[in-house]
Amino acid sequence: MREINRLSIHQWLRFAIPDSQQPISPIGFLFLKLPQPPCAVLLVVVVVVVVVIVVVVVAVVVVAAAAALVVAVVAAVVKLV
Repeated sequence: MREINRLSIHQWLRFAIPDSQQPISPIGFLFLKLPQPPCAVLLVVVVVVVVVIVVVVVAVVVVAAAAALVVAVVAAVVKLV
């Protein structure tokens, strides 16, 4: 049995489908039971999720800082009036 972690995506798909069940139409793909994807794919998914989380956290911090600045400016203007 080939080691799934070392297969390319094409090899992984071919490995997931026995030769006797290779589909002749796209509908055949609806009934596949694919093995877990290679570790590289999982790593890419994890990295993308982490990057999205970091971007969201940075955006929240920037918005909070901008709101604090607006409040400070409004307070200063009110003191002048």
